[in-house]
Amino acid sequence: IGTTSVPHVMEDLGLMQAFSLSQSVNLLQDSSEIVEVLNAAGGISLADAKAIANSINKPIGIKHLLMVAEMAQQTSDSDKVGVSNFLECLHTVGY
Repeated sequence: IGTTSVPHVMEDLGLMQAFSLSQSVNLLQDSSEIVEVLNAAGGISLADAKAIANSINKPIGIKHLLMVAEMAQQTSDSDKVGVSNFLECLHTVGY
């Protein structure tokens, strides 16, 4: 599996021939999409995922969103990721 936010780089390096399938995934733009990813893959409660999604006001990539969720889990004082902790991590990565 290879992932990139700049597909032409993989083509320029001749890496595309190593893969039998190429899949393009659009940025998440709708808050319901963000909620679904955070709740399903990020392990964040539905209520917290909705609060986080309402605070994100521009498109975001799934990979970026999940990276921030993992960062928030690692920096959390408990086993639950809070909204403020997630948003702080999101701000830390420059979003």
